[in-house]
Amino acid sequence: MATTEIATDDLSAEHVGQYLKASIGTEVADGVVRETVVTGVLTKVEHESLFPVAERTVTTLTLFVAGNSVPIVMPIGGLVTIAPDIDSIHPIPA
Repeated sequence: MATTEIATDDLSAEHVGQYLKASIGTEVADGVVRETVVTGVLTKVEHESLFPVAERTVTTLTLFVAGNSVPIVMPIGGLVTIAPDIDSIHPIPA
């Protein structure tokens, strides 16, 4: 199955139940870029304005990861990867 890269503001209830991979941080140390990603089953999507005066909108994604519900706040327009199965996101090399 194929993966799809999608903006967080385009996520909706129709994506619930699919696997989602999101980058939650990047660090550069000793010239090496290390990216922190989280992957889990999407269980909830909420688009909300945290700062109404500045009209700053974020998307809170709730993922089921390792037996826990984990909320992750992502900026609108941030990209995530979705797929119907875990093997599409993290393929096992042959």
